[in-house]
Amino acid sequence: MIKLIKQEQLLEKDFRKIVIDELQSKENTDRKAEANRRYEVYKDKTVKWVVKKLHDEGLEEKTISLMKNRATNISICRKIIDKKSQTYLGSVQRESSIESKIAGTPQIALLEDALEFNENSKKSDRWLELFKNTATQIVPVINQRMSDMVGSPQYDLKMKVFSPAQYDVLPFAANCEEAGCVILSEFTETNSAQDKKNQEFIWWSDKYHFTTDSNGDYIQAKSPIDKRNPINLLPFAFASEDQNGSFWADGGQDLVDAAILVNTLLTDINSIAYMQGWGQIVITGGEGLPKQFTVGPHNALVMTYDKDKEPEPKVSVVSPTPPIEAWLKLIEQYVALVLSTNNLSPSNISIKLDPANFPSGVAMMIEQSQSTESVIDKQAYYRDIERNLWEIIFAWQNLYYQQSKLTKQFSMIGPIPEGTEVKIKFEFSKAPISEKEKLENIKIRKELGINEEIDLIMIDNPDLNHEEAEEKLLRIKKEKLSSIANTISASFQKPTFQKQDQSNQNNDDNGNTSKEINTDSL
Repeated sequence: MIKLIKQEQLLEKDFRKIVIDELQSKENTDRKAEANRRYEVYKDKTVKWVVKKLHDEGLEEKTISLMKNRATNISICRKIIDKKSQTYLGSVQRESSIESKIAGTPQIALLEDALEFNENSKKSDRWLELFKNTATQIVPVINQRMSDMVGSPQYDLKMKVFSPAQYDVLPFAANCEEAGCVILSEFTETNSAQDKKNQEFIWWSDKYHFTTDSNGDYIQAKSPIDKRNPINLLPFAFASEDQNGSFWADGGQDLVDAAILVNTLLTDINSIAYMQGWGQIVITGGEGLPKQFTVGPHNALVMTYDKDKEPEPKVSVVSPTPPIEAWLKLIEQYVALVLSTNNLSPSNISIKLDPANFPSGVAMMIEQSQSTESVIDKQAYYRDIERNLWEIIFAWQNLYYQQSKLTKQFSMIGPIPEGTEVKIKFEFSKAPISEKEKLENIKIRKELGINEEIDLIMIDNPDLNHEEAEEKLLRIKKEKLSSIANTISASFQKPTFQKQDQSNQNNDDNGNTSKEINTDSL
């Protein structure tokens, strides 16, 4: 990869053309193709890659067509990635060093909502797990509807999370792990000569910003007149794992390969079960019989033969007995290995795959696995990334506010005071528990006396505030008192006795018989 010595090189057409040729090279398009493969498998387009694997194995088209109709598409990759992405699993508290509020709401909170900051941060966390590289961009994007209404360009700030298939990087020669220039372009699978010719490239560095065609010529309508970056900040924040002296981190194919292989094995089992269910008709004897027959529920085999010259034809249905149970055991062990090598413990999983539940069983194995990774280090990593992002956001917000180019949603937030910093605090989310576990926890707390009754009410009803919890506790006590009063009242009511026949006798406590006592005379 070409290295950037100084940013002024970007203004030289010959240099840009050399860079573009390298971006369109097989090595770089292969890198993007791998990122695109991971994206498609994550987005549950695994069947495409299962079919490709079957093609690579040399199967006939007729066989592949049959298997494609029964191909499984279990979301192994997506489930594992989502399970591993825990950085933003809990809530995040952000406070600015200079508290500035608009109608009682902090500016930071308003920007969070407008940029969909938390949703995009979760996506970045997932993309980092999936690709090992991801970039988050903050840029102004024209709001055409508002621009038409106002009569002048109006912009929203947008937060975008990119996969490695969507961008290229020119690293600095002095530090290959640091981006000197980011180049955005669309990835096409065909990578034909026409595709290459029609490509456009958006260039960003600290100093410069412009768009070129595949020859490196400026597209003037899509580039600032002075080709300058107005905020003098690279509008990207990068997240990478294990760069090891180069910008692009290696590795991460194992999970995608595993997802494709498991779905291929499950597709094999589905296809085998289908073929085994139909069985294979075998005809022996009869010299003049055709080599192939059309069989099925609405077809009959009619065979004639010369009994004096030919043996009698015999028809049988042969059903193979493939070792499906052994295959399922292999899949079960393989999924467990994939989980353990991706820091997800399958030790507490008791699910066993069988022919009746293997698709849902695989998904449940992943669902019940537990992450063994420490999220603290990753949260510290993302804390630094967020500081970089907020610096970029403040720069765009202040610049476009001064130029009156922001839509109402952003203009009402106003300028960000100089020197504002954002403090980020991650709050850990609690693991979900069953209703039975929650009630047992409340019971133990009550028995130990470590909580007041009002606290126990709020543990059981986390949505209630203190005042609402007091009202609920009061209602519960009133209902208990009412129930006790009713019980006591019932126990003190005057007993009634029915007169019995003189011949009826009752045994007293000593076993003696006595006649009924008339209580009216007492």
